[in-house]
Amino acid sequence: MTIIGQDKLLQYINSHTLSTFPRTIMLEGDIGSGRHLIASYISEKFQIPQEDISECLSYEKIEEITLRVTPYLYIIDSDKLTVKNENVILKFLEEPLKNAYIILLCRNKYDVIETIRNRCQILSLNKYSNSCLKSFIDNTEDEGIILTICKTPGQIYKLQSHPIKDMLDLCIKIFDKIGAASFSNTLTLSNNIAFKSEKDKYDFDLFFKALLYIANIRVRNNENKSIQEYLLTSDYYNRTFIRNIDKKMLFENYLLALKNLRSSQ
Repeated sequence: MTIIGQDKLLQYINSHTLSTFPRTIMLEGDIGSGRHLIASYISEKFQIPQEDISECLSYEKIEEITLRVTPYLYIIDSDKLTVKNENVILKFLEEPLKNAYIILLCRNKYDVIETIRNRCQILSLNKYSNSCLKSFIDNTEDEGIILTICKTPGQIYKLQSHPIKDMLDLCIKIFDKIGAASFSNTLTLSNNIAFKSEKDKYDFDLFFKALLYIANIRVRNNENKSIQEYLLTSDYYNRTFIRNIDKKMLFENYLLALKNLRSSQ
């Protein structure tokens, strides 16, 4: 298993045996930074099976886990947690099981409540340098755009899974045409976006980054109402970090707000 750009983190993991490794880790890193890859590395190194319980976290699941006699590595995506889930995790952490190793994945450790955070050993993935990211780029002609939009290898892979020019052209079309579009046509734009894991559509987070990229270019080109467009896009992009946000509703609200802005010209 090859992991690039995380030497310090790997050195920490390799310094442990299974008996000395922390029972509960919070692994902090941006989307596509390799959090799941690191979890798999830990599972492979200590030869213990892993299970992602993010979607089935419940008191019943914890009771089931207590019956297991062999060590397991349990992965929980903190970005998907509800208040009820947080209470379940607290029980999990307050009464640690002998054969349970827990990895909480998060984008920002401060988005996780303090009572959970304080019970974890926090490990942060290093930010990737541009020189490191360049090794993941297939088409060097797109290098500048890719390095502006993407900050992790996983984001680069996702962005390159579709023609980048087509995505940017759609972003430009949205800014240019949305003011004159009908209400129904405006909302159909969301059909192009993957709000879950649809592989034939544009990744939600990366598409918003692409919109912000185009909005920034429009500001530099002094285009009409470009400052307001940029501020609006930036505001909605920041909302994408809200945990458990309804992505489809957020995107449609953004489109309607942008349409109102463009229509008022």
